[in-house]
Amino acid sequence: MLMRRKKVNDYGNSKVIEGHYKIKYTCLLVDDLVTSGVSILETTAPLRTSGHRVTDAVALIDRQQGAKENLEKNMIRLHTMLKLRDIVKVLNNKKSISNGTASMVFKFLEENKNVRGATPLNAVSKVEAGISDEERTKLVKNSTGKRLFEVIVKKSNLCLSVDVNIASELLAIADK
Repeated sequence: MLMRRKKVNDYGNSKVIEGHYKIKYTCLLVDDLVTSGVSILETTAPLRTSGHRVTDAVALIDRQQGAKENLEKNMIRLHTMLKLRDIVKVLNNKKSISNGTASMVFKFLEENKNVRGATPLNAVSKVEAGISDEERTKLVKNSTGKRLFEVIVKKSNLCLSVDVNIASELLAIADK
């Protein structure tokens, strides 16, 4: 089993990839949720650089916002258990969410089919090279994502859980 660190620590062994492995292993990437596939590509880049093969990724939920297509462009097959549209349909049929909420989710998914275009693996390496959060803010195309990175740049240590339905509500809370 291998683990990829998002950022290399100043202390410890300073490795991006940790675990017991031999060069040229075939790695199966496992994630809980995929949106655009960028996090899988960010993990794939150092693995492939280290000589490993990455051909498949497994995720519990596909938000259906471009991950499958983006990963295919980088020769990675995505296997998912559930699709977000199917989850919303079941919740709506069971009356766990209203027709209005289901419609809002479907509209959001339709308007955001590709959260971020396919990211070639050589572009992902910029993140691995340790670009700052300020630089990453400039690279984000999605307005909500850009605003969230601006909040991250503030270097706040506050952690909270918020139950909101609209991204603007979350950003308003973050501004306070």
